[in-house]
Amino acid sequence: MVETILIVSSVAKMFLPKHIPNYRIIYADKNNYTTLLYDCNYIIAGSEPYTKEILKKAKCLKMISRCGHGTDNIIKGVVPVGDCRGCLDRSIAELVVGYIIMCQRHLKMLDSNCRLGLWDRIIGNTIEGKTLGIIGYGGIGKTVGHLCSKLDMDILHYDIIPSRSNCLFDTLLEQSDIITLHVDLNPSSIHLINKDVILRMKKDIVLINTSRGRVVNTRDMLLYHRRFKYIVLDVFEEEPLPLHSGLFGCSNVLFGIHNAGSTSEGLKRMALMSLDNIINYK
Repeated sequence: MVETILIVSSVAKMFLPKHIPNYRIIYADKNNYTTLLYDCNYIIAGSEPYTKEILKKAKCLKMISRCGHGTDNIIKGVVPVGDCRGCLDRSIAELVVGYIIMCQRHLKMLDSNCRLGLWDRIIGNTIEGKTLGIIGYGGIGKTVGHLCSKLDMDILHYDIIPSRSNCLFDTLLEQSDIITLHVDLNPSSIHLINKDVILRMKKDIVLINTSRGRVVNTRDMLLYHRRFKYIVLDVFEEEPLPLHSGLFGCSNVLFGIHNAGSTSEGLKRMALMSLDNIINYK
């Protein structure tokens, strides 16, 4: 019997072939996917939610393959869930390196000043010899560490799994010139970066978040943003970031749009792996 794959992920639609042998393909989007769940056997999911109530409609569902790194949008324990962890490690890590250099050399300010006709030189800093603190040392964190060690940075890394850490959490906060976040979203990581943690960091450091928005307490960040040299946020507690957000009033905040993994190479690997998860499911 031919099994049915419901493809909701926009990335999977972009990079997967239109015809997949031995499967019937149905396409949906975040507005209508819940109406198409009844007879599908597999789902290639994007970031749309899958609650217990939604999955009750999927009577024939065998598994969900999330075309992405995290699975926090899918209720656990109803059906098996796979993801594409590892596919975007290099893409995200390279962007983090770019942000580090951007902040150390004030590239946004240089661009803005030139457009205004201002020609005063702005003195930045090299990254050589600076201490990079990596919070979350899975695939992405390790790739960031590998790349930055090649640029002669000193690397500290902390992870909830002790064997992945080379320092204590407090040591990382106290010694890092730049901190980058690469943790999963779970009960222990929600608002990991809060007032108490911020006050234990060096002043004038760079903080980069390309993990999940809820890892950073936005209210505390607004209160203490002046302690930072730059804050780079690719993700937010509410997405898209509302135009009335107080973050827009912070001149030292640099914004992304949940775009850290968006390279054609990484996204294609991710789409193909999301299909492989289904084909190899036993």
